Amino acid sequence: MSSSNKSKPALRNLKTRKTVRIRLVLVAVLLISMVTWGVYAFERASEAAAAAAAEAAKETTISSDLYNLPDKVLVELDPGDYYFVKSHGNPPYYTVLEYDAEIWRNVTRGYVFVTTDMAPSWSYGYSGPISMLVSMDTNGVVLNVLVLEYYENRPGVAFEAAWLSTLVGKSVLGNYSIGRDIDGVTGATYTAYAIVDGIREGGRAVLKDAESSSAPPKPPPPWTEQLITAI
Repeated sequence: MSSSNKSKPALRNLKTRKTVRIRLVLVAVLLISMVTWGVYAFERASEAAAAAAAEAAKETTISSDLYNLPDKVLVELDPGDYYFVKSHGNPPYYTVLEYDAEIWRNVTRGYVFVTTDMAPSWSYGYSGPISMLVSMDTNGVVLNVLVLEYYENRPGVAFEAAWLSTLVGKSVLGNYSIGRDIDGVTGATYTAYAIVDGIREGGRAVLKDAESSSAPPKPPPPWTEQLITAI
């Protein structure tokens, strides 16, 4: 057999190997492209889902305008001869005033606020925000609590007067907890925590703002400091 005939199978084997290699490279490139596209598509889908969830959260956020509440609601919350004065803070709350005839002037008796205004991140239950109207005295002791709005499907007894009354007398400055100082609510743990935490953190925010608003102005710096600043 001639040498030319012997070289033909070798050439064919070489071409076959090259073809296989090319196909393997193409398959690898295709697989890498598919994986890359899958990762990209997953990231885009995750971003879209997060954006949709954010929009849904905006739609379910309770817009509870405290200053538009009927007077009868405030009277129910704080019965008595009181005046409700809008705060200068943002979010809003009421300062509760009572006229003292002995000293001929109004005296601050407490504050009224909405939990979703003052502590929105703490007032989120199982299904959405829980809006509570709260009255407390100047020391942060809760005087009364009313339910405004919620999205819970199974709140249990969390919105019943008997359970809410256990929150009255608690100070928002205290470290009380559900299960130890307050009875838990079977089947509505998130709901109970949202109510308790919303009241406590919202009350603390009100006291902090009220303290800063009523603080006396800082005294002017000494004349030496003024002279240095002028120079």
